[in-house]
This record gives sequence, C-alpha cells and structure tokens, in this order.
Amino acid sequence: MNRYFLFFLIVGLLHLIGMITEGETIVLLTKPLLVPSLFFYYLSKNPHPDRGILIALFFSFLGDVFLIKDTTLFFLFGLGCFLLTQILYTLKMGERILRIRKHLFLSGIPFALYGATLLYFLFPHLGKLTPAVMVYAFAISCFGILSLTYWIQNSQKGKFILGGAFLFILSDSMLALNQFYFESNFFGFWVMATYLGAQGMITFYFKNEALASNS
Repeated sequence: MNRYFLFFLIVGLLHLIGMITEGETIVLLTKPLLVPSLFFYYLSKNPHPDRGILIALFFSFLGDVFLIKDTTLFFLFGLGCFLLTQILYTLKMGERILRIRKHLFLSGIPFALYGATLLYFLFPHLGKLTPAVMVYAFAISCFGILSLTYWIQNSQKGKFILGGAFLFILSDSMLALNQFYFESNFFGFWVMATYLGAQGMITFYFKNEALASNS
C-alpha cells in the first residue's frame, strides 16, 4: 500500500477515535493532516498529475481548516472552499462522460428528488445563507449526476468515483442538518466518517485513472 494513503488511513482513524472519545486535541491535530496526505498520495509516482485535482484537494484542505471554527463566518469560508472543490470535481467528470441525454436525465432524477427533499426541511432554517447553500447544493448535485452518468457508461471504472460522490453528498447533507436543522453536532462522527471515505475514494479513482492513462 502507498505510504501516503496508509498515513491517511491511520490519521483518519485517529481523528475518528478522537471524536468518539471527545479528545479535542487529537481532533484538532489530525484534521489539518487528512487532505494533505491524499494530496501527496495523488502526486506520488504520478508522472502527469492533473492540476485541477491538486487544486481541488488544496481547497478541500482549506475548507477543513475553516470548519474547525464553529462560527457562521468560518462556515461560509469553508462552504466557499468546498464549492470550488465540487466545481473542479464536476469539470473533471464532465471531461470523462459521453454526453448522452438519456443517461444524464436518468442520473439527474435521484439527485433532484433527494436535493428537493433535503432543502424542504432546511429551507425554513437557512435565513440569509439560503443563496449560498442553494448554490453549493446545485454544484454537488452536478458532481453526483456526472459521477452516476460515468458509472452507467463505465460500471467497473466508475464505482469508486460514484461511491465517493455518494458519500460526499451524504456527509454534506448531515453537516447541513447539524448546522441548520438540529443546530447541534447530532451527526458529528458520521459527517467525518463519510467525508473521509468520500475523499479517499475520489482521490483513489483519479490516481488510478492517471496511472492507467500513463501506462
């Protein structure tokens, strides 16, 4: 196993243990190390890394750091960073799919239904943050739609990117419910567990695809 990916798994496990045991120091020390380990995993032994993926991971790192602070301002900064991450992931998947309307339409149905249901519960609680949350929800839904489309067209190659997109949407959904609906850290552990799985699977997919195209 790649040493950087192994480091990611170890640090991720320590982070989750810190959350379970309420070890605030462990959580604070490990969170800034999570995405950088994936950044170097993607770079390692990759002769032609995609700058877009590296930039997406960099903004994910910034988003993680901003979300350490539990304030509205830092939440917006974090949301903005992850918005740029989702846009970059979406653009990269847009380069990989065949633009077949039927596939895009079928892929859009579950995400449209899910997004509408989630926003139905969140909308009364969003207040001034409504536009920002709506834009982010649209961006991550586009990433999900293109990932599902790619899986329909390449089921073997697309399983990791689809799994990553699914977990990312699940993680962000729980984060939004925590922030606006429950106004507590109700899903705290599961937000991070699904987020770690998402980033790991997405980076694993892009790394393997890069190596396959260069072989």
